[in-house]
Amino acid sequence: MKKRYIIIPVVVAAVIGIGACVVYQVNAGLAAMNAMNGVSTELAERQDLKNYITASGTIESSDINKVYSDLVYPVETVNAKVGDVVKEGDILCTIDTELLRQKIDEQEAAINTSDQNTGYNITDAEKAYNDALRDFENNDNTQIISAKNALDNAETALTAAKKAYDDAVKTKGTTDDSSYESAKLSVENAKSSLETAETSLENAKENLDTAKENLEKALKNQKEEDYYSIKQVTDAYDDAKEVRDKARSDESGKEIKEAEDEYDTALALYLNYQSNPDKIPVGSSISDYAQAMQAAKQKIATLKELYDVKTAEENLETAKKAYDKAKKQVDDANENAIDQAENAVTQAENAVTQAEKGIDSANRQIESAELQLRATTKGNSDQIEQLETQLENAETAFNKAKNSYDLTVETVRNSLETLKTQAQRARDRSDNTSAQVALENLYDQLEEATITSPCDGVVTYENVAEGIAPTGVLFVIEDPDDLIINVAISEYDIPDVSTDLKCEIVPNAMTSLSYDGIIESIAPAAAKAATGDDAGTGSFKATVAVTSTDTKLLIGMTARVNIILEEAKDVLSVSSDIIAHDDGGDYVFTAVKVESPATAQTGGLVSVYNAKKVYVKTGLETSFYIEITPVTAGEIEAGTILLTRPQGITDGQVVSVMDQEILAQAMGAAGGVAVIPSGAGGPGGGTPPPGM
Repeated sequence: MKKRYIIIPVVVAAVIGIGACVVYQVNAGLAAMNAMNGVSTELAERQDLKNYITASGTIESSDINKVYSDLVYPVETVNAKVGDVVKEGDILCTIDTELLRQKIDEQEAAINTSDQNTGYNITDAEKAYNDALRDFENNDNTQIISAKNALDNAETALTAAKKAYDDAVKTKGTTDDSSYESAKLSVENAKSSLETAETSLENAKENLDTAKENLEKALKNQKEEDYYSIKQVTDAYDDAKEVRDKARSDESGKEIKEAEDEYDTALALYLNYQSNPDKIPVGSSISDYAQAMQAAKQKIATLKELYDVKTAEENLETAKKAYDKAKKQVDDANENAIDQAENAVTQAENAVTQAEKGIDSANRQIESAELQLRATTKGNSDQIEQLETQLENAETAFNKAKNSYDLTVETVRNSLETLKTQAQRARDRSDNTSAQVALENLYDQLEEATITSPCDGVVTYENVAEGIAPTGVLFVIEDPDDLIINVAISEYDIPDVSTDLKCEIVPNAMTSLSYDGIIESIAPAAAKAATGDDAGTGSFKATVAVTSTDTKLLIGMTARVNIILEEAKDVLSVSSDIIAHDDGGDYVFTAVKVESPATAQTGGLVSVYNAKKVYVKTGLETSFYIEITPVTAGEIEAGTILLTRPQGITDGQVVSVMDQEILAQAMGAAGGVAVIPSGAGGPGGGTPPPGM
């Protein structure tokens, strides 16, 4: 804003032209008044007002694609360089596949040889299935045998009970020695069947105890397995993990730094003794120091190779695969042992059940035979009734034994199906699937040997060379037309910032240019340290998207970002410090010009004004300016003169204003000297100009 300042001295002399001096004397009363009423002015202006906070950052692309390769073979051709514009699918480089194709041929040959010569191994699970199937087909299954014995015994008891009942009815009231002998023999046979059944039960219980012990051992082995049998593989995995962790930590850097310090010391000694051979210690030679220097240099290379993060990650992955494979073999063996032990327990439990049923059947046979014997001896009606009841019981027992036999056969069949499934699973584990997977991986690598661009963009980074195996990031592809700036915003400013706020982007290398942007995102938490803990900076990351098109911004440039919190377009504004307040509200003083001889006498240098109080409504306020609207329309417009120091000014007060431009011209012509006499209110006084 243009400012004009008051006349404080009484007389002003200025040199006009070269060698000429003109002195203007101002009315003494006016000069005295000016001395009391010192004021300054500014002009009301229409302009855009903005409140903003400032941040800074580096121009980046919002779409950054890093191209990697897991292949460790040399680069054959390089097809793209920094600055090239590429399309998605364009070839960036190719990898030499000669060694890879050789590995594929070797792997295919190994698989073919394995299929032809070894077939597949018969596992323990397959043996268990084959044994169980053979026992079933040859009628040697213990459960079925036990159930069949129980059925046979029940059938024998039923036959005996029926015969006893029939004989008792037939011989009722007579004496028949042959019937008695037959009944006695039936009792003896029934007791013999009981002894057989008891022996079967005892054997079945022993088999059950043995099966349970085997199951407990298998479960204990699984629980207590410390994988000692694969300790070498486990140690290799632990060592690889330790190296990988060191490569990621600062410890590797320290070891490399120590090795570099050793090399610097060895190099210094070598160079010193090479230049001063006469100072070589007795018993040593310059070759000793050369060897020490080479050893230190080799140590640096060894440590760098050892602690290369990618190499360490690859070694760890290889060791982990070997460990997982060995561990799976141990776990599978334990699982098979448990499955077999559980099947054995189930079979033994069924055998015990069948043996117990055999004892029950034998007891019933004895009871029936004894009743038959008593019936034959006494031949009374009560005994016949008992024999009839025994016959009914024998029939019931036979039906139960038959049902039990049928259920046992079905159970054995189901058990065979389970063993068959386990055998198939074991066979699947013993095939050459891993070799096939390895071959497929090699073919996948062959497809990956042609490195292509993952997107449209410009190559901004290249890290490949023909004949050298690629490591790390090979290419960086970025979109130069979709730019962003990541900025840090103070914790004191972040409450006022939100997404979609407009921004002004001013590149530091081209401060005359300004581009549009918008807040795209704001971090939900303050900046973090590398450990993941709060960094303690109290700043929040925000991403600003560049919305202007056809800019001169380049990736990597630094820029200032003005984040616009609020703005008002083309509004009437004044300096914020000229606003005063009273009971009527906010107001300013305008300067209303009045005619005065002082203006002519000073060549327009001094003008006389009346101060006029004008009430205003205020709007947006920035650091320096504030939006105003006069309560009475038209009282203030762009270019209206305003008094900038309202303190002590009253409505209607007369003030005098010095034109700064005229004063500057006068002082320039006079060599920068203005003559101001000290006689304020002296000779030449008169009446004030009209209107004062």
